[in-house]
Amino acid sequence: MHDGQRSERVSGARARDVRGPAILVADDDPAILQLMNAVCRRESFRCDTARDVSEALEKLQSGETYDLLVVDVMLPKMKGDAIVAALREMSARPAVIVVTAEPPSPRLVDGSVVHAMLAKSTDLLALTALIADVAEAMFVLRTTGSDPSFT
Repeated sequence: MHDGQRSERVSGARARDVRGPAILVADDDPAILQLMNAVCRRESFRCDTARDVSEALEKLQSGETYDLLVVDVMLPKMKGDAIVAALREMSARPAVIVVTAEPPSPRLVDGSVVHAMLAKSTDLLALTALIADVAEAMFVLRTTGSDPSFT
């Protein structure tokens, strides 16, 4: 799909839900949370943050709708794979991008929940592009019911 077509599709979806795509970022590093907020603002996305698994699960179960969850595997108290396990039980769930500095555990490699896994060393531009593409696609699906695939 050409960028113009994608922009038109996303703009049409935003007209119905003026808040735009919503992202939840779960990470214990304040610098990462700050960076992700800046990325979201630049893309006109809403962004909520959580510093641990408990806070992320609370936000996911609060009734707020998220199009994308970006989660670090190594979080305090519980690992990020606890979020993936909880999402398996949710009927309406966001797309998930897992960011990890470790080799992935088998519990994380679940294509029905996890849409992408990235190394913490991933280039920022590549991460930003992936977040934008996935969040926009899920937002369109949520607001229009149409296929968000990029062709």
